[in-house]
Amino acid sequence: MPDGDIIHPRLNRRFSNVYAQICEGHWDDLGYRMLHPLKGQIQEFGNKPISMGQEMLPILANASSLIQAGQHLSFKDFSFQITELSKNPIWNCNPKGRDIMVLAAKKVLFEIKNGKIPLNMETMLYRNYLNGIYEKEFEGRVYETPAHYKDANPIDIQNMIEDIRPHVNLGLDEYVYQLVKYKDVSKLSRPHKLKEPPPTIDDEAW
Repeated sequence: MPDGDIIHPRLNRRFSNVYAQICEGHWDDLGYRMLHPLKGQIQEFGNKPISMGQEMLPILANASSLIQAGQHLSFKDFSFQITELSKNPIWNCNPKGRDIMVLAAKKVLFEIKNGKIPLNMETMLYRNYLNGIYEKEFEGRVYETPAHYKDANPIDIQNMIEDIRPHVNLGLDEYVYQLVKYKDVSKLSRPHKLKEPPPTIDDEAW
């Protein structure tokens, strides 16, 4: 893939190298390779969504307490609280990161509303956030093109993305652990993997 080529009209260029490998049918270690640009995307959104999530946790804890006490929980009211908190100027950050965190919190709230109390609210919140980044910035956008790179078959693309997802999930688990521990996206470190080839020039550039 020549430097500077735009191979997908909707995909962030940091994901271009992995996308090109998918289109070319290169299966080896793709799930692991994905963790590098994904880390870059998380870091681009910065720490404010992470800090905002910390402020949302008491709202979610209050909702959980109501359910555990057998009381009525208004999803609309608690959802409103989450939205209003995100509008505070202190959380003036990348709007994509902010909106993904808001959606992540509301997904936790939905689970609570349905009686599925998470064992660790913070872990679930951050996992939802990272899932949201992956799905909105890569997985969902891959299909937003009239024709794939190298005229790759859309069914093959879909199958490969589904195949790498379990490997991506393992990496996301590690990133969640690091976020819970450090609350700092700059400290994210891709999990070590033996015999993994180093990132390509394109990966390092983005």
